[in-house]
Amino acid sequence: MVYDGAVLHAYVDGVLAGYDDAKTGSEMAPDYLMRLGTTNHGPPYPLQASLDEFRIADTPRSAAWIQTEYTNQNNPATFLSMGPEEPHP
Repeated sequence: MVYDGAVLHAYVDGVLAGYDDAKTGSEMAPDYLMRLGTTNHGPPYPLQASLDEFRIADTPRSAAWIQTEYTNQNNPATFLSMGPEEPHP
């Protein structure tokens, strides 16, 4: 998920999941309780999935950055290829 200062965007496997939620006010205050795998509102709704990786950063990441990170970690061999080592002249 990425909060860009106005909207919370959800990504699944490096792709925007089509979930955008406007967030403002006290809900996004620095001292607001953050929960993973459940909700802050109403009864708890436990996550019916698993979280493979979770990062917290102080700057919003672009969709391209998120896709690159996912691709790099999901299958590094297809993300980057290297040729044979070349001798120094």
